Amino acid sequence: MNARELMAQRAAKIAEAKTIASAPAMTDEQRTKFDGLMKDAETMKGDIARLSTVEAEDAALEQSNGTRAANTHAIVFNVKGEDLLFLDHANTRLDADAEAAYGRIGLTPGPFPSVGVYAPPRRGDATATPDVSTRTAGVTSFFWTLSEFCEQELLPFLFVDAEDDRQQLPAVALYGGDDHRDL
Repeated sequence: MNARELMAQRAAKIAEAKTIASAPAMTDEQRTKFDGLMKDAETMKGDIARLSTVEAEDAALEQSNGTRAANTHAIVFNVKGEDLLFLDHANTRLDADAEAAYGRIGLTPGPFPSVGVYAPPRRGDATATPDVSTRTAGVTSFFWTLSEFCEQELLPFLFVDAEDDRQQLPAVALYGGDDHRDL
């Protein structure tokens, strides 16, 4: 069984549960049936995610003969929301039409198999917990200490056009650049 077939079975269970829930008054037997259907749908959700991951790995290996995928990397900056924090999870809202569209261009939809998720630390948090709300595991805080910032000479990256000599940055970098060495 593939992830698509499992998604179809899950959708059927949810549709059946919806029909039961929309009845004017549920009997005890209907409640038990509804609870069972929803429990099965939740279990299937996890199975779909696992199966999608395996299918994506298989497709990546097949397309690359095991080499291209290992040598391909992407960096994605997400500043509008937290939706891209889940690139390594199956898209549970992917419908058959969207999946068919992927198929027409030779792609198998699925989670990215190797993802690192980084977020700035929460303000005022002494332990530098990542400042995210929707994903609580698998996120690493990124930041620099003042000493690291100076040692790595990151000051030019704070300004829009560090190469424009009309700005004050060259003077700061030239005359203040060595003062950080004793931090």
